[in-house]
Amino acid sequence: MFTKRLQLFQSLLIVNDFIILTVCWIAAFYLRFYTPFIPVTKGIPPIDDYLILLVFALGIWMVTLHLTGVYRRFFTRTQEVMALFKANLIALMILVFITFFFND
Repeated sequence: MFTKRLQLFQSLLIVNDFIILTVCWIAAFYLRFYTPFIPVTKGIPPIDDYLILLVFALGIWMVTLHLTGVYRRFFTRTQEVMALFKANLIALMILVFITFFFND
């Protein structure tokens, strides 16, 4: 019974991370190009390009979160924070690497 609840909780964490990453990615696009914080000088790119990149970003983040052990049970907050920091840093570095070398 406990393992089923733990699996359900882990599944809900994965779905929650997927939704949060998607919302944040789209919100970042709109904040960047439709608010006056940073002036747009070269025009607004189509959102389709960002949605294609979102698919890769979601894959990178979800795999990295899983491989770094973020979805395991943690016994201290410090372990959890360090795993999240490590996972996000690695995923960001992979995404920057991909966008740098595959920029057209």
